Amino acid sequence: MKTGKATFNPQTGYIEISFQGIPDKRKRSTMKTNGFRWNKYHKIWYLYGAPVLNRNTWKMINNPVKTALQAVSEFTEIDIDKVMQELTAACHDAGERQMEMDCGIC
Repeated sequence: MKTGKATFNPQTGYIEISFQGIPDKRKRSTMKTNGFRWNKYHKIWYLYGAPVLNRNTWKMINNPVKTALQAVSEFTEIDIDKVMQELTAACHDAGERQMEMDCGIC
């Protein structure tokens, strides 16, 4: 049963996963192993997914982000393609216009 819901938050650059209750130990372990961290103030699991510096940075994090999303998709409602498109759009909106030719997604 999919108990989590994942979204991309363009204001923070985080991919966020929220749950109705506390996820079991296996789910928490899967999230931690794949780079997600717990935010006790907002009560969400998050993964920094936004490209931060330049096109080389984006290339380096693109595959690990996709891998992390695939790992949690077993128990999380997520449209991986949609999240990756939103992430790519955030990358382009962040002023990395040169990436349009070289990001490997477009």
